[in-house]
Amino acid sequence: LLSNGKEGNRADLSRADLSRANLSRANLSRADLCRANLCGADLCGADLSRADLSRADLSGANLCGADLCRANLSRANLSGADLSRADLSRANLSRANLSRANLSRADLSRANLCGANLCGADLSRANLCGADLCGADLCGADLSQSEGILNPIDWMRNNFEADKKGWIVYKFIGESSFSPPSEWEIKKGSFINEVVNPLPTLSCACGVNFATHEWIKHEYENRKGNIWKCRINWVDACSIVVPYDTTGKARCGRLELVEIIGSFPSQKQPAAGAGE
Repeated sequence: LLSNGKEGNRADLSRADLSRANLSRANLSRADLCRANLCGADLCGADLSRADLSRADLSGANLCGADLCRANLSRANLSGADLSRADLSRANLSRANLSRANLSRADLSRANLCGANLCGADLSRANLCGADLCGADLCGADLSQSEGILNPIDWMRNNFEADKKGWIVYKFIGESSFSPPSEWEIKKGSFINEVVNPLPTLSCACGVNFATHEWIKHEYENRKGNIWKCRINWVDACSIVVPYDTTGKARCGRLELVEIIGSFPSQKQPAAGAGE
């Protein structure tokens, strides 16, 4: 049933009971293992590239050094599995259960980990460059010396200036999907605050959102409102949360409204002389 490696050949092992099977270094490239029972199986060094392992039970399996490049592991159960040094580049791990899994030194570059359960997982020295961690649960995960995780300190330094009082950031206040809380006093010198969600895996969450000037101009050019120059005072900097997948927006617990530096009309105005 195993693939011979030729293009298009695909072993059909869907729903197969392979619990505790010895498949060490087996060639299962492109195999259909959807919903297969591989609980406790030995897949050390196996070739599972492009295999369909969606909803498969791989709990406690040995996948050390396995090739899972571009494999579909969506909703798979990998709890407690050994995936150390495995190649999971471009793999689909969306909503997979990776709780307590060993992913140390694994290659997760450009992997889809959206909504994955990584609670208590060992991700030390893992390559997470370009990985989608949106909505992933990293509670208790070990990310020590991992690569590719956005460093919020570097991001702030690279995108914003600072003065003696704090970071100078920007905020749009006007027509948007979320109305400002009624208790916010929108005027020069006011401080606006909100409880901030501390999870960097959430790109949009509660808090006082701020952004780069360029991001605001791109996102709100057709909305009516004002661009505020703001300051996050050093005492409030500890509340800054930069999402891992940010394209220019972050959030904090409190910031100061310094001054209006620009406004947008509700629609683009025609250039001078247009239509004449």
